[in-house]
Amino acid sequence: MSKKISILNLEGLALNGLIKSYSVVNCDEENKVKIVAQTELGEEVETPCFDKVRLSTIMRILESYKAWGKSILTKEAVEIFIIEEERREE
Repeated sequence: MSKKISILNLEGLALNGLIKSYSVVNCDEENKVKIVAQTELGEEVETPCFDKVRLSTIMRILESYKAWGKSILTKEAVEIFIIEEERREE
């Protein structure tokens, strides 16, 4: 089952290099779609349904953030961060 997140949160994941892939899925409501994404950590997330007219703008933002995020943060850096956070909690 997918975790529901806002479009803004999805964009944040993309900006931080945490989106592996995503797809657009039609919703039951006419002219509504949602985005389902796989994160680098293996989690599936999805946005609420939104108007199809917003899709091109959201896709441009996601592609830009996804490309930029890869230059900022690597998967190894994320794993190191998680390990360090777990150590701090102990």
